[in-house]
Amino acid sequence: MYTFLVDYLGVFKKQFSILHIAPEKVILKRLTGHVYDYVTGDIDLSRYSKSDNIRQTDLLNTGFSDGRFDLIICNHVLEHIVDEQRALQEIKRILKVGGSAILQVPISPLLQITEEDPKIITNKDRLEHFGQHDHVRLYGIDYEDRLKKIGFKLQSFSLFEKYPNFGLNPEEKLYLASKSDD
Repeated sequence: MYTFLVDYLGVFKKQFSILHIAPEKVILKRLTGHVYDYVTGDIDLSRYSKSDNIRQTDLLNTGFSDGRFDLIICNHVLEHIVDEQRALQEIKRILKVGGSAILQVPISPLLQITEEDPKIITNKDRLEHFGQHDHVRLYGIDYEDRLKKIGFKLQSFSLFEKYPNFGLNPEEKLYLASKSDD
């Protein structure tokens, strides 16, 4: 992800405003203080130290102005959010026209349609049905359609092919969703 941010998106070469949701510590450390405008947020601040400077952020209502960010990084977050469509609408709202969002989720290539059931609420049942106790769905290959339904234009990348020596999952695609003015 970090190499993609630097090599493909050029985050150090342009004046990017970036929102990073639930930031991975290694990327947080490399971008903090080195990117023009780098904002980090998470709904659960207990995973961070005060020095990480994470803002409490709910993806259903971020409090940011329309078109605030050039880039939003949301890596393995949406599978935890019950109202995924509302979260995606909020991401689109705060993204600038022409901006992009990295929207990674775990996807089962065996599922045509994403599995979700709002009646599955216990940790045990979520683990059994969605593969992790705090997941509320298991995405299928319809994930791209879910993003397009919101109005995003999509590009997908195989980071395994782009960076074959990094030991990445050959099945995982990186999704870059863009907001257009139409």
